[in-house]
Amino acid sequence: MILKKFRNQSILGAIFLGVCVAPSFSDEKETKIKSTSDLKKAFIDGTGQGWRMLTGKDFVNVNCHPKTWTWNGGHAFCTGNPVGVIRMKKPTKNFELVCEWMHKKHAGNSGIFAWASPASIEKLAAGKGRLPDGIEIQVLDLGYETNWEKSKGTPSDWFTSHGDVFPTGPAKMKPFPPVAP
Repeated sequence: MILKKFRNQSILGAIFLGVCVAPSFSDEKETKIKSTSDLKKAFIDGTGQGWRMLTGKDFVNVNCHPKTWTWNGGHAFCTGNPVGVIRMKKPTKNFELVCEWMHKKHAGNSGIFAWASPASIEKLAAGKGRLPDGIEIQVLDLGYETNWEKSKGTPSDWFTSHGDVFPTGPAKMKPFPPVAP
């Protein structure tokens, strides 16, 4: 996971339950590409100005088994069993987070929580509840929707897949343009 900080913005607390992909945007003009060998590769490796690699030293266990989360070679690994939360040791101001993720099992479900309330973290640490209140960035394997439809006999009307952003618990969210239809 790689984090870039910006100055003069409100404090954001991030809770990580999984890993998510963040898209990149460019101001470059559109060009015709003849082949994939003509494409420039984008690298976000924690070495650019303002970016740094996150490691296990940046996080603290809130409510999970000590072996639920492990770190190896710059990668975070989560067994998902039991369900649990880790959080950043220090609150972060106005950040960009870039993650690559994969579920090792079909229909995996996880998420990254931002703006989680300190009160909800305290509740979790006291053994009350499973997930924090805040804004969740969904990290959901595409197979989750397939399993949902098979088990319920109907399509979901409340989730799609990875990348959904929504409030949890009493948290409120007012999306800004562009918004999904």
